[in-house]
Amino acid sequence: MIWAMALLLIVFLIGFVMKGSHVTPEEIRTERIKQSATRSNLEVMDPREFEYFVADFFRSLGYKAQVISGSNDGGKDIILH
Repeated sequence: MIWAMALLLIVFLIGFVMKGSHVTPEEIRTERIKQSATRSNLEVMDPREFEYFVADFFRSLGYKAQVISGSNDGGKDIILH
């Protein structure tokens, strides 16, 4: 009986450790956006970096974002779906 309880405890602990170490790409992207979204970082970005930053922000909200070329498009450089 004690062996069964010890085995159950070991399996539970292994499962807990394995589950706690899993980080999704979405969580990594969201954390990167939070760290980059300071006023000083935004002020030093060039316009193209800012476009990619905004696209990543919308992706973190669940949108499909596409950064397009910036030539004669009337300022529309990101397409959201």
